[in-house]
Amino acid sequence: MIRAAVLALCLLAGNVVAIPEQSRPSAPPAAAKADAMRAMSEASAQLAELNRSQSNVIQLNERMSELHFALSKEVEDVTKAATQGRQSPAQLQQSLKQLMQTQVRIAAEYRKLQETMQNENQHFASISNVLKARHDTAQSAVQNMK
Repeated sequence: MIRAAVLALCLLAGNVVAIPEQSRPSAPPAAAKADAMRAMSEASAQLAELNRSQSNVIQLNERMSELHFALSKEVEDVTKAATQGRQSPAQLQQSLKQLMQTQVRIAAEYRKLQETMQNENQHFASISNVLKARHDTAQSAVQNMK
């Protein structure tokens, strides 16, 4: 509207004036390109860190499953021995004592694994949040350039 008014005034005044079209953004300057490449490199490194963290969580889950299976197997063996009467009361008591020791050892290792897994999950979430914030910032910058 303002452009049309300026053009009309210029025509009325008898002057021919070239009114430039809206300028289009040129290619990004070298500094902006270098910044973008650095940001991509950092994001790539953080993505690799996320993959490592995910791999650690998978390994921890597998170890927790192994512990659970080992304890279940031992409980099953002691139960079978007790119900079939293959062991004397002293042997059965010794088996139960070993089972309780195994249970205590596995419970302690299980707690350590849970703590480690919780730390990995927190680490994963923090990196993920940083990457999301950077992505949102970059996306906003690109939209503002349009």
